[in-house]
Amino acid sequence: MAAMRFQVLAGRYELRRLIGRGGMAQVWEARDARLGRRVAVKTVDLATADDRALGERLRREAVAVAGLRHPDIVTVHDTGVEGETAYLVMELIDGGDLAAALRQGPLPVSEALRVAGRVAGALAAAHAAGIVHRDVKPANVLLHGDDVTVVDFGIAAATQAAGAALTQPGTVVGTAQYMAPEQGEGGEVSPASDVYALGCLLTAMVAGRPPFTGAHPLEVLRQHAAASPPRLATLAADVPHELDDLVAAMLAKRPAERPSAAAAARALEDLRARLPAAASLTPTAATEVMPATGATRAFRHDGGGADRPRAAAPGAPAGEERASPGAARSGRGWVAGVAALAVLGGVATSAVLLGGGEPAGNAPSADGAPPAATAAPTSEPPATPAPEAARPSPGPAEEPPRGRTGPVTGQGVPALLASLRTDDETRDDLQEQWDKVAEALEKGKADKAADKASDLEKQVEELTREGSLSQADADALLDEVTATLGAEVQDAGDDQQGDEKGADDGDRDRDGGGKDGGRGKD
Repeated sequence: MAAMRFQVLAGRYELRRLIGRGGMAQVWEARDARLGRRVAVKTVDLATADDRALGERLRREAVAVAGLRHPDIVTVHDTGVEGETAYLVMELIDGGDLAAALRQGPLPVSEALRVAGRVAGALAAAHAAGIVHRDVKPANVLLHGDDVTVVDFGIAAATQAAGAALTQPGTVVGTAQYMAPEQGEGGEVSPASDVYALGCLLTAMVAGRPPFTGAHPLEVLRQHAAASPPRLATLAADVPHELDDLVAAMLAKRPAERPSAAAAARALEDLRARLPAAASLTPTAATEVMPATGATRAFRHDGGGADRPRAAAPGAPAGEERASPGAARSGRGWVAGVAALAVLGGVATSAVLLGGGEPAGNAPSADGAPPAATAAPTSEPPATPAPEAARPSPGPAEEPPRGRTGPVTGQGVPALLASLRTDDETRDDLQEQWDKVAEALEKGKADKAADKASDLEKQVEELTREGSLSQADADALLDEVTATLGAEVQDAGDDQQGDEKGADDGDRDRDGGGKDGGRGKD
């Protein structure tokens, strides 16, 4: 019988079995013929990538990650490009991912603290080396025995630009449920972005769901940007108040207000050491395990949701506290940010291509990405190691605040218009109507902008009745128009109040008389 032939890369890596796929990437169980060991190999077909420099970008990222030395970070062995295939060779880990574990329900608080502490330590090591993960989520955390391994470091940065032309119109790619507000807005991603994602991860482990969920990823991103996250203690019972406070700090809207990963790791370790024995039991959360809708995969409008009412206050689910007006205004460019990540040919993406996908031949994991191993997870939770000495609680993040580069005025609406699944004439008509709204906003004419927005809404509703526009697309567009208009009108109102106050002060000065009464210039 003839020997089975395998694809071989670099003359040594035999691709034996496809164990996962997602976007451009495929994950293989492979054999290193030179060293006689099993490895995991991720491959990317460069022929389908719009970014012709992707291979070199992947190589640089892999070299940076390979320099990390931490027991909880996956080991990178090799990288290269052969023909039109870029590849990354890593250790093959026999274990299941955290996403699979969470499908069974929340973890005991003690176990959640253990896993989160290990992940925080891995992130701290990466951040110290200048590497930001960008895609911290359950599928990128592997559990094997007593060990925790974080995979896919740095991959998002190398592949982000390449994904723009690889998705279908009307799609948004990204792990919305674990994405920091600044990342969803297309702003600067920093170590603090990973800390925010870890806060979401910790919430999912304890409560069985991340802090924000929704039927559409854009809805979830809006919540990250503008809604106050629910306190962990309201999502699960018997949550220590120190943990509740720590998660709240990790989920702060402003990156500079979050603890560093190193500080979070110390706090988690300290809290676990002082945890009562009863906390090793699974929390009796009143919430059910929510299906994950924030996978690193392509999300499409499915045309459903026709009966979904539009929220009066966009971005805040019913019964959920809104953030302060200032916080809401600071996050009003979230759709613009999603588009800014990559808008090419009417496609808005925040692609994390090597981390995403669906395990080959298996049901998708909780957040959809193939880890570097697919063996079934252990049936017993990992053993709890002996706690170490208490460490100090986290301090404020050391990163400086990230300022905006300028105002964001309705850039998200054109991005949504470009991605609508309709004909060019309809899209152009809607763009023309929106231009009238934007022009009024630019001139500070809030009332006129509101009138033009009302005309746009009527036009959208008419197109929906005619069948030229899906209800889902219509809702997404009108929600963004409402959010943008509301933020701009609020800003204009603030400015007007300031002008009126200045005028009042001037009147008082004139009425007061004297040498200084009418002084306006020297």
